[in-house]
Amino acid sequence: MKILHVASFSGNIGDNASHAGFKTILDKFIGKYEITELEIRKFYKNYRLNDKLRFDEDFLNLLKNYDLLIIGGGGFFDYWVPGSETGTTIDIAPEILSRISTPLVISSVGCMPHKQVPEGNVEKFRNFLDILLQKKNTFVAVRNDGSIKTLRNFIGERYADAIPEIVDHGFFYQNDGSYFRPFEGKYVAINSTSDQLNMQNAKVGPINHELYHDELRKVINHIISQTDLNLAFCSTYLFRRRSDI
Repeated sequence: MKILHVASFSGNIGDNASHAGFKTILDKFIGKYEITELEIRKFYKNYRLNDKLRFDEDFLNLLKNYDLLIIGGGGFFDYWVPGSETGTTIDIAPEILSRISTPLVISSVGCMPHKQVPEGNVEKFRNFLDILLQKKNTFVAVRNDGSIKTLRNFIGERYADAIPEIVDHGFFYQNDGSYFRPFEGKYVAINSTSDQLNMQNAKVGPINHELYHDELRKVINHIISQTDLNLAFCSTYLFRRRSDI
């Protein structure tokens, strides 16, 4: 089986765990397969390099070479994206989506917009879901991070009832013990990214950067002065899947 997998492969540690876990599922239930990874960030509106991708005729032609299209996991149902055909980072026009005949799985995706939702995006997202749910050979599932509640409260009961909630693919990640250790002894790993600070918290709204940095400073000072633990600041690449290193 030839699979085209659209997701974020240059993302964070959660993305890495999700993809590794998903391969565990494929190994168990499919067996022999080939995966071509396609970076979804190249489809984003703010991507400007020469290898930019679009969900267009070229994408439809590409799909003719594959038996299955997978999108996810990731926060690809967060419907806050301005100017998107669907309101999400899966910026695909309805006429293109309707013409996809390859079996499609959108799995372990989040639906919790963390920025201001532009006017009209809810309607775009509903239309996107309507097409997906009507298509044959298509399966859609959100991950167990509260997304089903967002669907029910803000998109509509019928969507929450029609779309199953599943365990995030990352829960199926299996470590073989050959992981990277920055120190021989015990340590605390801190993985902080700027994009998370620019997201809105569902309960308190925009995150106060100054307060966050002050609290982080206190934690670091405590670890250094009050414990015998080492401290490691982590990037995504410290925790890449072993096969990628």
